[in-house]
Amino acid sequence: MFKIVIVGGPAEGYIQRNLKQLLNQFEQDWEACVILDPVGDKTYEQAKAFESDKIKVILNDERLYALPNIIKSINEMHPSDDDIIATVDADDWLTHEDSLGIVKRAYDAQDDLMLTYGSWVSYPNSYANTNTKEPYKEEDFKNIRKAPFRASHIRTFKYRVWKHIDQEDFKDDDGNMFRVAWDLSFMWPMLEMAGFHRTKYIPHKVYTYNQETPHNDAKLYLRQQMFYTDYQAARPSYSYKEDL
Repeated sequence: MFKIVIVGGPAEGYIQRNLKQLLNQFEQDWEACVILDPVGDKTYEQAKAFESDKIKVILNDERLYALPNIIKSINEMHPSDDDIIATVDADDWLTHEDSLGIVKRAYDAQDDLMLTYGSWVSYPNSYANTNTKEPYKEEDFKNIRKAPFRASHIRTFKYRVWKHIDQEDFKDDDGNMFRVAWDLSFMWPMLEMAGFHRTKYIPHKVYTYNQETPHNDAKLYLRQQMFYTDYQAARPSYSYKEDL
């Protein structure tokens, strides 16, 4: 089963498209947990209208930001080892009705597949796709943190690899969870544990990455993103884990 993690802050004007496209998927073996920070707009009210036995919607009492919300969303759905977790930002959406189906067929074709990444199309300018470069090569896995980062949307992974991440690696040296470059804190460890042959690049454009919203981290915190990318790259790598 897919466990769809949807988190965000201000996503008014986009969350309805996100959830409508999820409901329209040909692949229907999924449940979703939407966790939203209180930001004073109508994102929560718009999402709450979609709540059902497949979609759970939670509004935090205070702002937790993306990474704590992803962790919270995963825990709320109580995944089993072979459940496939997919992360979707609240202001993004799946590109078409077969997005989940394409990912599911990749997992079905390879029993030991642990993780998939790429490829996305940008919005509103669909020609500004910046994640269609070459996927990781086997040699990159000698030190994946030194290779250009490719493990972007759509990020999916088996719970059995996620659960082996040390929770302290979600935090900086002051004990604070990362607010920028937070995806590196779990994608790098999982890539390292899974290894080249248990990861797969999805070349089909299955995810729409919203670059219209003014709340994009790359627009607001680019300098901090660069700093915390280097910060995490300097941390010790995880070892390949045979017994996933």
